[in-house]
Amino acid sequence: MPFKKTLSFLIKIVIVFLSVFFIYNELIDQRNSNSVDFYSIFLNIQDKYLTLLGVFCMMFLNWFIESYKWRFMISKLENISIITSLRAVFSGITVSSFTPNRIGEYGGRVFCLESCNRIQAVVITVLGSMAQLLTTLIFGSAAFFLLHEPINSKELLYLGFEVSTNIFLLIFLINLLLLLIFFK
Repeated sequence: MPFKKTLSFLIKIVIVFLSVFFIYNELIDQRNSNSVDFYSIFLNIQDKYLTLLGVFCMMFLNWFIESYKWRFMISKLENISIITSLRAVFSGITVSSFTPNRIGEYGGRVFCLESCNRIQAVVITVLGSMAQLLTTLIFGSAAFFLLHEPINSKELLYLGFEVSTNIFLLIFLINLLLLLIFFK
């Protein structure tokens, strides 16, 4: 047992070191680049401080909802507090910042768990992310249905569609197929 705790502690130290190294490199790259003008960014933000404050509040609300969702999903394996869940979400964000395609988020979250099977926790986390992606796709499709403007059929000839209602049918069938695959 002490070996596992030591190994877990060393992995956490490496993650923190890599995160600090990644942030440092990103800041140095931005400083050496002439394409970023921080003064003009500051001037643009200065007029819209209420919008920026709203964005920050929504960001923290999103993290809180995400931690509550992850706490609910992981409760079948281990009961954790909302603070531990929030710490796990932040750990996942930290690890995913230097891994490709946010794949480190799954492993980063399970480091905060104490006694449960970590492989099952990763699987639950992946399923939660898939459900969130599926929800985004379905609601995005619904928004496309509600907000779409008539599409010129000449623009869609390369797809083989002559009328935009075929696109609606195709999107509906794809969503239905994705739902069936997810729940099977």
